[in-house]
Amino acid sequence: KLSEWYKEFGHSRLTYIRPSEPLAMTEHWEWALRRGLEIFPATHVGFSRDRTLIKRQELNILVRMIQSHPHKVISYNEECVQDYKTPYTLEQIPWTGNLLEIKCRDLLLAAAEVRWYFYNCLPRMQNSVAPRELLCEIDRRFGSIFSSVAPDVCFAFKCLSTTDSILYYDKAANISYGLDKSNGTSQYRGIKTSEHVDFLRGLGAKKLNGYAPIPEFPTVMNAIMNEYGYV
Repeated sequence: KLSEWYKEFGHSRLTYIRPSEPLAMTEHWEWALRRGLEIFPATHVGFSRDRTLIKRQELNILVRMIQSHPHKVISYNEECVQDYKTPYTLEQIPWTGNLLEIKCRDLLLAAAEVRWYFYNCLPRMQNSVAPRELLCEIDRRFGSIFSSVAPDVCFAFKCLSTTDSILYYDKAANISYGLDKSNGTSQYRGIKTSEHVDFLRGLGAKKLNGYAPIPEFPTVMNAIMNEYGYV
């Protein structure tokens, strides 16, 4: 267990916290972020979810980018180990290493037209770093930082509707793996894994794609469009 590992190997720069009771994904994200902001005087926040490794050299680059652009959200790409089938493969996307400024209205237009290429740029917190001041503004405007069904994409559209532009680092800064445990992967594979069943159970009264144009399509893109419609 993580708590046992922390007791044995925990570093002074790490703080282990957990809610008093199990929470559904969106509520857990909201709790974790607010708790983190209460504990630490951090100027910026990013999420590193389970089954993800951040590349050490890329983390150093991101820190320098934050120092140069302290008021900007910075999103980045990620590589993925396709390990739900054999042989395992590493999915890599061509990159330039450039830091690009993208207008939020352009990303919102691409989302409205369901153009898939926009997805990698979306600042979904787990692939981005956001300044505290923006998080506070999102909270003031919407009453929450994460909400709805998919907290990562919901945050992205809240972010895009609150600021004029973001910075996109056109390179993978992390590597994800363990896709057989991923709720999103189970959706696009059309397989109801135990993780996906647990996710659906955690929705409670929420509808999976209630804000999407055609809610009946249980696809990943429809889940993204649901968050666009919700925000």
